[in-house]
Amino acid sequence: MEDPPYHYGTHYSTPAFVMHWMVRLQPFTQLAQDLQGGHHDVADRIFYSLPESSRSCLTEMSDVRELIPELFVIPECLMNCGNLNLGVRQDGQKVSAVELPSWATDAYHFVHEHRLALESPVVSAALHLWVDLIWGCRQNGENAREALNVFYPLTYETGVDWSSLEPIRRHATEQQVLHFGQTPRQVFFQKHQPKLASSWGPSLLRPRGGGTVVVGGQADDVDKEDIGTVHSSACGMASSTAMSWPRGSPVFEGRLSVVAVATQAPPLEGEAARLFVLQSDGILRCCRVRQSHPVSSVVGGGGAMAMALSFASSGPGLDSTRTQVDLEAKFRLPCCTDGWDALLTDQQLLQRASAWVLLPERRFFARGGFTDGSLLYGGTNGQEARLSAQAHESPISALAVSEDAARRVRGAKGLLLASGDCEGSVRVWAYQDSKPEQLLCVARWHLHLDRVNSLDFGDAGPWLLSAGEDGLVHLYRLRPPARPLRTFRFQQGLPVSEARFASRAPATVVACCAAAGLICVWALHGFLLATVQLSSLSLCGLRVISENDAREALLCATASGDLELRSLPYLGLVWRRRCAGGVQVTAIEASLSPGRAWVGLEDGTFQGFFPMG
Repeated sequence: MEDPPYHYGTHYSTPAFVMHWMVRLQPFTQLAQDLQGGHHDVADRIFYSLPESSRSCLTEMSDVRELIPELFVIPECLMNCGNLNLGVRQDGQKVSAVELPSWATDAYHFVHEHRLALESPVVSAALHLWVDLIWGCRQNGENAREALNVFYPLTYETGVDWSSLEPIRRHATEQQVLHFGQTPRQVFFQKHQPKLASSWGPSLLRPRGGGTVVVGGQADDVDKEDIGTVHSSACGMASSTAMSWPRGSPVFEGRLSVVAVATQAPPLEGEAARLFVLQSDGILRCCRVRQSHPVSSVVGGGGAMAMALSFASSGPGLDSTRTQVDLEAKFRLPCCTDGWDALLTDQQLLQRASAWVLLPERRFFARGGFTDGSLLYGGTNGQEARLSAQAHESPISALAVSEDAARRVRGAKGLLLASGDCEGSVRVWAYQDSKPEQLLCVARWHLHLDRVNSLDFGDAGPWLLSAGEDGLVHLYRLRPPARPLRTFRFQQGLPVSEARFASRAPATVVACCAAAGLICVWALHGFLLATVQLSSLSLCGLRVISENDAREALLCATASGDLELRSLPYLGLVWRRRCAGGVQVTAIEASLSPGRAWVGLEDGTFQGFFPMG
């Protein structure tokens, strides 16, 4: 019996396709050798050139290969990191690293641009059509024939009547399916809905909106009118709305610096977001942030606790909408009832943003800075704080907290809290809402030779990053067995003041030396991707911001009062703005929704930056 007609005498996805693309990385190297009888395939058949593979797939009817996900996230699959001897082609070329398109400077650049193309508006607008072909209504039947989407019959789930086959024929057929793949099961029987394109409006990375972003060039590439600002009225500074605050008003009367700024996304679309501003004296302010139409006077009548703060907005669109910030509440974070926290506090460490953490979604806070190494933690809802006495042998200089990391670590429930001290020790604690009195230490390392300056949890996996005064950045795996994975050495051994994860393709580590104004970006495997020397010789903070289309950028605050946005991973300048009065930034935060950056300033005020497009 003849096979029914088909368009492609191959399969959707097979182990051979995956091993073909991934032959340069284990365990696929060994699997590919096993498939070829214990040695590498002929050099002319090994994957060696992306332009040639693309040309072959587009022009040869017999060449149908799956574009595997790793080509969008793992640059190392295009590099011969293990110095494998893959042979010599008939034209005399040695097969080593994969040949890249002419526009790609290296494998990391290719994967970065490849991922952006996958998430671009053009691809996103047609993504549902691809779903129809692979899993949907155009996989089988007449719709598949009209779409030229019919593959070899054996690849389909219903293509073979297994009960009718003789044992020898059945075994041979099973081996063919096992080694050469099968078409996925049909999941959708109606046309798939198009991907929502709501994320393509103006943003901090694309102030003008659309699908383009400025990479490199000068700060003038983005007009000043494209980025609006909102500044709080405080500490005797003039209010842009000409408001005057009466003596004793509960609105930012102190001149203590801001040590933490945190945001909480609105629970429902259209509702107000929340902004939390924490000063070094433990005073926490909760503000409501929303877009509103301008009014002739402040409305609400809620007294001083509901008075609107000042608005210093710039750019077009000011006549139609404005960002409104209302002070909802102000209170002091709880402290120990016995008063020991005040007696043992190191005031210098207390002024460091790294010694505080604030997680609004869980109403959780923690701080270090105690001379005996104790850790103060608790809820921001007014409950009594708890003091973990002598959690370290020296004062805690850096903290980080994550709810997502706790979900990825087996046995962890609630939150993971990381702490680092002045002697280089790093510890990870498990915190549970049901047992707040128990702070369980689940991991500890002592790899730094000096003070730990910064800690950060990874968004893409159960990882932790620590940066120290010794010029080292350590990467740890948190999933049991927890252990160090890699160490990065900063240029010239300069002290590392802060380090952050950037989780989008390719995943990177960003670190800076504040005193030198130097920023470095590494891939997780240790390759240095970019460095930049800022015009200001002193940095005050870093924050990585992400968008829904796989773009990432780095917010950099300088001691001269400038805020810069640089694209990742190559640190091209997108825009630069001056903070109000050129006051030094002491804390920095960014929120994906609704797309704003917030900075806390040395004089106790704060300022927001947002797209105006």
